[in-house]
Amino acid sequence: MLSVRLARPDEYSAALRLLFDDLDETARNLRLAVVLDQLGDGLAPQLLLVAVRDDQLVGAGWVSPAAGKTGLLQMPRLIPGEDLQTADVILAALNDAVAEADVQLVQAMLTSDQSADRRQLEEHGYDLAADLHYLSCQANHFPRSLPQSELTYRRAQNYGEAEFCRLIERTYIDSLDCPMLDGMRDMADVLEGYRATGTHDPSLWLIAQVAEQTVGCLLLTKHLEHNYWELIYMGVVPEARGNGWGYQITQQALWLAQQARQRMVVLGIDSQNEPARAAYRRAGFEKFEQRLVMLQVSG
Repeated sequence: MLSVRLARPDEYSAALRLLFDDLDETARNLRLAVVLDQLGDGLAPQLLLVAVRDDQLVGAGWVSPAAGKTGLLQMPRLIPGEDLQTADVILAALNDAVAEADVQLVQAMLTSDQSADRRQLEEHGYDLAADLHYLSCQANHFPRSLPQSELTYRRAQNYGEAEFCRLIERTYIDSLDCPMLDGMRDMADVLEGYRATGTHDPSLWLIAQVAEQTVGCLLLTKHLEHNYWELIYMGVVPEARGNGWGYQITQQALWLAQQARQRMVVLGIDSQNEPARAAYRRAGFEKFEQRLVMLQVSG
């Protein structure tokens, strides 16, 4: 008889090993050590589920909670020979667990060849949000002198939280980056998620202005362990688009990275956002990875 329930502490290791089975041994052991440490600190184990048949653990699924009331789905994985329908039972149980937790948005990241996983997720209420391209710009493409621009920059921390939220919301209007998310989440939760990415440095969140008129923003974060920065978000308000300022803001980001002696800057971009992709290509960014983003809104 099959049952799906919360994982007990003595089952965490076996469940996670099953979920991380697609990683090589070194990466799997490292990931396992990190997550077990987090679970020991109380990381929402209510979203780690196991499938048990006749007292044997035969499958597992997990939504790992993240900042901003979001979660990341680890696709259910089964032991060899287990009935494939067990994965559907796990997904249904995870949906119920997420609905009871303070998680409003769950995402799953798939490769383009995971078509079976995509169909399964769609059957359980997930929608394709974006074909996400990950880009990187290496240090040899960074500007060697301050880019010439009519833009000036202020630190967002001196802008006022409410005013900054309104600015970000304005840059989302008619955005080509994951348009299905427009208006779906409270901006305070969005900013909380941004701040939780990498090592947050308030001095790297900037407001772009022309003649004291605010036209856009630039949000960068640090990844100290690997000596690179991530461009979390860059946006331009609708009335200021078409002036090439997205490219100029990107050049400013690369200039700052060059000054800080970073080895690269990375970002993720919706493949449908061709104007932004063109600006990034012009700045020296190249694609290194691609993922399909599947989303489910809880409640």
